[in-house]
Amino acid sequence: MLSLDDVPFPGPGRWIDGLIDGQRGELVQRKSDRSVWRVEEEGRVWFAKQGRGPKVREVVREADWVERLDRAGVPVSQLLAAGRVDGTFWLITAEAAGRPLGEVLSDALSAGDRGRVRRALGAAADLAALLHDAGLRMPDLTASHVFVDEATEGAPSAMLIDVARAAAPLAGIANGHRAEDLAALLFSLPFGVGRIDRVRVLRRATGWAGDRLSELARRVDREIRKLVGRTRWRHGHAGADRELVSVLAELRGAAPEHLFDALLDPGEMTVLRTLPDRQNRRIDAPDGRNWFMKIYPPVDGGLSQALRERRGIDLLQRAGVPVCREAAYGEDVERGSFVVVAGCPGQPLDDLLRSGVSGAERRVLGRMTAQIWRRMRQARLRHRDAYPCHVFVDRLDPGADGAPRFAMSLIDLTRAGRAPHPRRRWFVKDAAQLWHGLPRDAITRTDAVRWLREYFSVPRLDAAAKRFARAVAAKERRIRARSDRKAARA
Repeated sequence: MLSLDDVPFPGPGRWIDGLIDGQRGELVQRKSDRSVWRVEEEGRVWFAKQGRGPKVREVVREADWVERLDRAGVPVSQLLAAGRVDGTFWLITAEAAGRPLGEVLSDALSAGDRGRVRRALGAAADLAALLHDAGLRMPDLTASHVFVDEATEGAPSAMLIDVARAAAPLAGIANGHRAEDLAALLFSLPFGVGRIDRVRVLRRATGWAGDRLSELARRVDREIRKLVGRTRWRHGHAGADRELVSVLAELRGAAPEHLFDALLDPGEMTVLRTLPDRQNRRIDAPDGRNWFMKIYPPVDGGLSQALRERRGIDLLQRAGVPVCREAAYGEDVERGSFVVVAGCPGQPLDDLLRSGVSGAERRVLGRMTAQIWRRMRQARLRHRDAYPCHVFVDRLDPGADGAPRFAMSLIDLTRAGRAPHPRRRWFVKDAAQLWHGLPRDAITRTDAVRWLREYFSVPRLDAAAKRFARAVAAKERRIRARSDRKAARA
């Protein structure tokens, strides 16, 4: 490593003084104990990082790890010089080739170029594999610290920046280390990178398959949940799928520069209702499509309401439960959070039943809802707001045999999630909420028996099914009594 006395520019004292007094370079980051400048001179670009006080050790560590990674054959931003000046420590690195992975993926997703997305993710996965194979790790392996160069011949290449948190575990790279590093990478990817692409990253970064890959994926999921729980640095973070962004651009005449502000601005949205804990809006596209948005106030800690609904959608979707499609999400520590879901076709189940359905259609609807509720129970999930108004049903063309067909989706998943012990009470509650919201004149006792048989997958009700039915009926009576008390107070 060169010392600051050997840097290929004028003497370090005058050069650094020029940075500090603003005569050279652009200040891109200033904190109480660390500053970063971008310098462009004579066709060259480099970055100068200054550590003061407690950050001196961090910048020294980064300089050391740039050299160690380079010796290990891990691509990293080139170290030009480092050294102490007047009690501070300076690190000079060359500009990394390419662009941050997050920017590359956002551009590719906006253009609908899935091949470019896969190539960029492949380069990042190869970099993670190279790092771990060298016996090294980096908990800061995020989409902003991985630069992807798409100008290289053949496949894109990737390199690391900001490597102060790199480490070499004494006992080598354990599965837990891999999971933490890869969780940081997956958690930082932009909205729109799907689950299949994420699994491809894990497979390519490890070369694993089968049960071994599944176990790693479970570990990564646990690490991501930890990151979600403690991540309050997402000031103004937002992501939306390409379809919604294009509609916003069409409605407002230009693509939004700041997605978070664009989605918080009511603009052409319709405010459906405002409650103490949220506001509901609707976004209507000129072609008739629509999206529904919930805006929540900020929280002091833990998961925001938007993140809770996002997690509920993900959990139920992975369990094979048909749910509304997430279209956008955003969170700001001071301004709150929001989630946008695509409008589900059709109408709520209770409205459909009130409008009148045939006996054959009623049997199909009963069978479909029972299958969905059974799937939630088998996956140990609960909805907690499982009323018929949150079940959207779209009537499809009859099948080849003339039988009625429907598409069904669950909405309003803010309270959905894993059912804690004792689980049975949550399954009873979900079934009781469905039963409570059904119009009584539109269903029969036989319909209820058919529903229970499908729910338990039995040809006739056994003792366990009958006990469950009695518990559901008792819970429904309590729900009805509480609703009557609230109505009387109103």
